[in-house]
Amino acid sequence: MTSVLLLGNGISRLLHEPFIDSWSGELWGANYIYTEWGGHLTRLTGHANVLAEAAEYRATHGLSFLIMGRIGNEESAEVPITCPGEFRKDSGTVMVAQAHEEGFERIYVCGFDLGGADILSPDLYLQAKAQWVRRWRQIFKRYGSERVEFLGHDHKPFLLSDKLDDTYQRRYRRGLPHVPDPDYITLHRLIYGPTVWGYRSDRTVRVRWLVKRPGWETDYKEEVALKLAEKGKVEIIGTVREANTKAADDALNAETKVTARMSAATIRKIAKLRGIEDADDHTRADLLEMLKG
Repeated sequence: MTSVLLLGNGISRLLHEPFIDSWSGELWGANYIYTEWGGHLTRLTGHANVLAEAAEYRATHGLSFLIMGRIGNEESAEVPITCPGEFRKDSGTVMVAQAHEEGFERIYVCGFDLGGADILSPDLYLQAKAQWVRRWRQIFKRYGSERVEFLGHDHKPFLLSDKLDDTYQRRYRRGLPHVPDPDYITLHRLIYGPTVWGYRSDRTVRVRWLVKRPGWETDYKEEVALKLAEKGKVEIIGTVREANTKAADDALNAETKVTARMSAATIRKIAKLRGIEDADDHTRADLLEMLKG
C-alpha cells in the first residue's frame, strides 16, 4: 500500500514528532517547515518566494527534497502541481489534493489543525481561516474521505458534518483551544499560558465597599481584595470559593503526561513559542518548570 505523510504547521504537530522522526516513506511539507524537517522531507511546496529560499537552503545543507511548485520567478517546477486549480489556494490543500491525484492509498496528515495556533506563525490564531474548512470539505466531496487519516484528533466527523465552517474559528480567534482533544488543549496551555485554559484555581472572597458605594458587596479574587483592603477601600466579609486545587492538579498531571513523551528539542520549540528567552541555554527540566508558570 502506497502512503504519504503530510505535515502542516499547526501546533498539534509537536505532539507527534517521534512518529515523524521514525517515518521512512514519502514526507511532504510546506513553506518554512524545511528549516525543521528538511533532512526528512521528500517534497516541499509553498509560496514561490519561500521555495526560492528553500532551494538555496537545500543546496547549502546538502539536502535532497524536491520542490513542488514554482520556485521564485521561474515558470518551471521540479515537481509540477497537477491537482485542480480550486485546490491551489493554500499549501495544505495543495498537498492533500495532490496526494489524491497521484493515487496514494493512505494519506496521513499531521499538524493540520484547520486554523488556530501555528508553529511558524504564533499569532495566526487571530486570522479567520474558515476557508480552510470549506476547502477540506470540497476535497472530500471530490475524492471522498476514506484515504485520509489524521494523526491525533480526527477532524473527519466535523468535516463530514453539517456544522458551520466557522465553528472552529469562533473559538481560536478568542484565544481558546478549538480542537476538542485533551492533549491539544494541554499543549495550547503550555504555549499560551494558563489564562486560556478555562478553569479558575483562585480563591474568591466577598467584600463590602467602605468608600465610593459604602455597603455595596461584590466578589473579587483574594489577592485583589487584599490590596483593596490594605488601602482601606473594602473589608473582606467571607469566602465565596476556595481555590480549585483539583483543577490545578489535573492540569499539572495532564502536562506531565503530554511532555513525558517529548524530546528536549520539542520542549525547546514549545518554550520558544511561549517566549522564553535563551531556551537553547536551558535544560529540559528547567524549561518544563518555566512552562508550568
